[in-house]
This record gives sequence, structure tokens and C-alpha cells, in this order.
Amino acid sequence: MRVPVVPRSKFQPAWCACAAGLLSLLLAFGASAEGEQSKIDANASRRQLAVASAMIVGRQPARAVTEVLDPLIAQYEAAYRQSRDLIYSASDPAQSLHYLLEAASHKSNATVVESAWADANYLKGFALLNLGQMDKARQALNRAIALSPDNGGYWNELAYTYQLEKDHVKAIELYRYAESGAQLQMNPAQKSSQLRRAWRGQAYSLVELGRLPQAEALYRRCLELEPTDAVAQRELTYVTNLRSSGDPGNSARAGSGP
Repeated sequence: MRVPVVPRSKFQPAWCACAAGLLSLLLAFGASAEGEQSKIDANASRRQLAVASAMIVGRQPARAVTEVLDPLIAQYEAAYRQSRDLIYSASDPAQSLHYLLEAASHKSNATVVESAWADANYLKGFALLNLGQMDKARQALNRAIALSPDNGGYWNELAYTYQLEKDHVKAIELYRYAESGAQLQMNPAQKSSQLRRAWRGQAYSLVELGRLPQAEALYRRCLELEPTDAVAQRELTYVTNLRSSGDPGNSARAGSGP
């Protein structure tokens, strides 16, 4: 089993103009999209993720990791351990196609499984972050990203871990990966959510770095996309007040975030 190397400096969707050319390209390099239940019962995986999510919401993140997420991740790893393909975990058909094309463009075989494998690692990272285990949380999030390199939600969460430690330059870099990945999201609501979190995350760090005009522009982009975005509204007010008062805005804020 091989996973893609990440992070990448930029995202490059490899869309083909000709359907016949696309088909021949995929067949030439042996890329294939696994049926969702070819090795793992996808419905059962989704039920396990729902249980883990409920545990985390119920303030039982340690139980979520040890009782649900680690066993689910181990199940996927065992099922695909012998595969020599690049393994991707995709959330929708467009993302699956993107990963297959990217692998084919590098003359590599690829298998795409459904998103539960990557989602389990993402939830594990979220749970570990709640437990204050930053390094382990990042390991889990990086594993999710390795399985699904263009998932904006995973990049957003990884960026947030650096924001918590006030490494705002690194956070901005990772939020930009999230922004690029979100552009590939097929579901409009999820695309909007991922984009706005990436923009808000960048803007928050830009404020901490004293770069108020750039932050204001990003908050306005959020509100153009979703006028009811309460976080963007609140933070835009904060930034405009700073600018009108002449405050450089590079002091830490309590109780606020992207």
C-alpha cells in the first residue's frame, strides 16, 4: 500500500477535454475506483464514524479514539496493506476522478476507496486535539491528508493546530492549501463552508500579523459568498474598528477565532 506524498506547493486538477482520451489514459495505467463495499462495508464504517462523532460531542474523545476510530483505521489498513497501488480516500465522484487522473498523469496505478478511511483519521485528529495531544493530532490529520490530499476540510483543521500555537505564517500557508482543495469540492454547501473557513483562518492570522487590509478583504469575500456568516461579520467589525482607531492589530485576541 502506498499513499501520495503531501503537502504539495499547489493543486493542479488534471481534467481531460476528451472523454475517450480520459478512458484510454486510465486504462493505460491501471487506475481504478474501488466499489464502496469491495473490501470494507461502507455503511458500517459510516455508522462507526457517527458513533465516534457522538462520543466526541459528548466529551469522550479518548473513548472515540480507542474504541471506535483506531479499530476502524486498522480495518482499512489491514484490507489494503498488500496493495501496490497509490491509495486515495475520496468524498465524491469528482474527487475520485481527480485523484485517478493525477495518478495516471504520473504513470502510477491508483485505487480510490470511499471517504470513511480518511474521515476516521480526521476525527481522530480532532479528538486528540481536544485531549491536548497536539503532535499526535497532527499525525492523524497528516494521515487523512495523505489519503485525500485535496480535501479542504482536513487542511483547515491542520492549519488550525498551528494557529493555536500562534505560528501564523505556517497557518496561512496551510489555509491556502485548504482554499485550493475546497475549490474541488462538488457539494456546494461543503465547498462554501470549507472556503469560508480557509478565508477566515487566513484573515485571523493576518490580523495577528498586523496585515489588516488583507484580512478585511478576506472577511468581505466570506460575506459575498455567505452574507449570514456570523463569524466573518463579527471579525470584519473588529478589523474595521482597529483600522479606524489606528491599532495595528497584532496583539492576541481572547475568545475569538476562525
